[in-house]
Amino acid sequence: MKGTFKQALGHWFSIVAAGLLAVVCNPSLAGNYYIDPNYAGVEGAPFGSYVAAYKSITTALGSTGMPAGASASNPNRLVFAPGVYNTAITTGVSLSNSRNNIALVGLTGNPG
Repeated sequence: MKGTFKQALGHWFSIVAAGLLAVVCNPSLAGNYYIDPNYAGVEGAPFGSYVAAYKSITTALGSTGMPAGASASNPNRLVFAPGVYNTAITTGVSLSNSRNNIALVGLTGNPG
């Protein structure tokens, strides 16, 4: 009986380890991208816990910006720092985007 329990426990640990490895190493998991008009780094470079950081909306949503998310339940998130953003009405550049599974998130919780 002891051998059977040890084998079952060993199989269980193997399954849990494989599941964790798949989650940690899965490239299809969505990421958080940061946008801040005061960001002084290189556009699209990793920034802290963010996959990439941008200082303009047009760059973040442009052809070299953030990719589509993994799924509707696992979107890539564009996290906005508090600030003033020049949008299409000011820049003349359309913010139309055809990528799927992108969520826009404000850090202040104040949409107004």
